[in-house]
Amino acid sequence: AERIDVGPAAPKPLEQDAICYLLAEKAREGKTVVRLKWGDPFVFDSGGKEALFLHEQGIPFEVVPGIPAAIGGPAYAGVPVTYPEAGDVLTFVRGHEGETDALPDVDWARLAGMEGTIVCYAGTRQIGAICDALRANGRSDDEPAALIYAATTPAQLTVQGTIGDVASRVKNGHAAALLVIGAVTSLREHLR
Repeated sequence: AERIDVGPAAPKPLEQDAICYLLAEKAREGKTVVRLKWGDPFVFDSGGKEALFLHEQGIPFEVVPGIPAAIGGPAYAGVPVTYPEAGDVLTFVRGHEGETDALPDVDWARLAGMEGTIVCYAGTRQIGAICDALRANGRSDDEPAALIYAATTPAQLTVQGTIGDVASRVKNGHAAALLVIGAVTSLREHLR
């Protein structure tokens, strides 16, 4: 099998449009093509764009869903993203995974006003600003929080704290983390 690494770990990562064209090209060559992605290809990823492109090109395809990192990462760390006494809302937030200080374009007041668990895919430089935005809009400084780096890999690292202090616990050398906010993070000591 020919293996073509197109993601961030590739020697020369491809732009999304180039990946779409490569998928179509290899399929037109009569090859069975597998586009292997982390987590679920339709959760904060480009799987939908790739599938739509193949559809528009008349190329048949099949999507095999995976477990989103926002569910699998916390579970692997011993944090259930829902729990009966921890609120009835689970919210996934797409953070900026690049190295920028800009906040994601989110209605922080509404998000902070919902009870339950928030899981944010975040660049480590945004974690402080995200916590500050939630606190400024009503979330308590003492609300439990956790950072999960390299989710579900042997290098996974989980750091626990609160919204008020978890940003000071960010580990250098990691580009991104899952930021989990809510009472469920307190269950980790019993479930990990």
